[in-house]
Amino acid sequence: MLKRIYTYRPITIITCILTILNMMFYFSMRCIWTGIGKFLNGNQDIPNYLMIGFVVLVVIAWLMAWLRMDRIAIWFVFGISIILDVALFFIIKLGAWDYLLFILEEFKDAILFGLGIVAIVWIIFYYSSSKLAKMEFLKIIILGLIIILSLSFALGLGINRLKLYPTVYAVEDDYQVVFTTSTDATVWVNVGDDVYYDTYAGSQKSEQKVHKVIIPMDKLNESKNYQINIQQILMRGPYGTFKGQEKSYNFNFKPIDTTDGFKYYTLSDSHGKKKATIKVASYYEDDLDLLVLLGDISSFLEKEKNIELIGKVAYGITKGEIPVVYARGNHETKGTLADQLYKYVGSKNEKFYFTFTLGEIFGVVLDGGEDHNDDWWEYYGLSRFEEYRNDQTEFLKDIIANKEIYYDNDKIKFKMAICHFVIPYVSKSGFLSDVKDTWTKLLNEINVDVLYSGHEHEIFPIIPGTFTPYTDLKYSNIAYTTKKSTNEGYFTDAKFTSFVVSKHSDVQNIFKSQDQLDSKICGVANEIDKDFTTLKVSYTNRFMEKMDIVDPFSTKVYGKDIIINLK
Repeated sequence: MLKRIYTYRPITIITCILTILNMMFYFSMRCIWTGIGKFLNGNQDIPNYLMIGFVVLVVIAWLMAWLRMDRIAIWFVFGISIILDVALFFIIKLGAWDYLLFILEEFKDAILFGLGIVAIVWIIFYYSSSKLAKMEFLKIIILGLIIILSLSFALGLGINRLKLYPTVYAVEDDYQVVFTTSTDATVWVNVGDDVYYDTYAGSQKSEQKVHKVIIPMDKLNESKNYQINIQQILMRGPYGTFKGQEKSYNFNFKPIDTTDGFKYYTLSDSHGKKKATIKVASYYEDDLDLLVLLGDISSFLEKEKNIELIGKVAYGITKGEIPVVYARGNHETKGTLADQLYKYVGSKNEKFYFTFTLGEIFGVVLDGGEDHNDDWWEYYGLSRFEEYRNDQTEFLKDIIANKEIYYDNDKIKFKMAICHFVIPYVSKSGFLSDVKDTWTKLLNEINVDVLYSGHEHEIFPIIPGTFTPYTDLKYSNIAYTTKKSTNEGYFTDAKFTSFVVSKHSDVQNIFKSQDQLDSKICGVANEIDKDFTTLKVSYTNRFMEKMDIVDPFSTKVYGKDIIINLK
């Protein structure tokens, strides 16, 4: 085969390889195909036709090479491929730059898959005539590998270990300890003298890798440590079984202790920046009491590694030792595995709205779903978020009507709400204006002290008394932007303070560039004094520096710390 390849002209080899790479790259861009279709007259079939075109070009190039048509014709195909390269570049630059990391990851997987196909083809058609086929020791090695891989596949064998290390999510009055194993396994968690299992209808689960073990908060708070045990079930027959080796992993746990105050960190929209996110959210180091993730930690949930990224970020910050509260982002509703997310994070009844109580802190988690109406062209008629948001309205009403069930008013000293969408802010598009107005009024009745949100890819505080509700917002602070605006939306009549944090930058200024390919990210560091009288909020960047913050819609300057009186 190699001798035949050597006989081809360089332009032929280059063209054949280029058409293959172009096809793979365009296939890897399928996350933005809907955008391409919308741009091209809104026809969502066009991206599919383009994919067929890339495939046809590959077939033509390779057929020309096989037929030795490597003169003018191959140059023509080469020219078309270069034009397509330019088109792909402009698509990335103009509309898909924020998704480039995801696209490149898909492209890498496509190349590896392609190389695997090449290897199989070589083994089937060319191996027998090669010098390697005459080497006895190589035959023995290949045969051994085939036997081992066949047995492993048939029996589900593998090295069982903890793959995704644990995150302890706070949901209602329980902790949900979430982790994964490298093989299908059964698991249990020891907390003191008590044992907790991952079960289904009275039976321990054993045929899955994703595990969520629910532990009452008071038990883990008292024990301050837990042990994860995993065991592969090699065969689970109707009347017999073969079990693998048990393995154990020990973790310490630090429950909420407000005797010296309460420190927690919130962040949003890191969109795959794992290392940068872990670094910026480690601001308090060992003094951190609670981590709050506001969604869009991952841009899409197409593959297992995309969905596990949320847990890797959480573990990288907390080491499985402190509680985490998670709110789903709109990007985490997208992708093949989006309907499996509830298994990997804190959730309630497969949904992402719930309350949580951590000592003297009560919280409400809400989920706005997607950021367009259900009939938006990107959703292919599959979205049902309007009904889902209506359910949450009733959920908030139930908290108000039955507050004695949800929290002890004499015990609770601080109430927070979290949601990926900024509930008190309605953009100039007016999206969710009725829902946000309703939720604002209900959160006012619950008397929450503060709300944390992301989504806007900007950072700014919303503090009652500094704005007039339902009045058009205008950029007025030159430290934020010199942009002239007449209507940037409006704020609802929120009686609680809100903090928006979701920018890929080291400063607040709106004209400083944001790039999801660099390491810029920021978050919010929060400190409550031990008497729960004041909340000090500081926006911090990747250098562990406090950022200068202003009100974008007035001339007010907050500086590096924003002090909120809680009483």
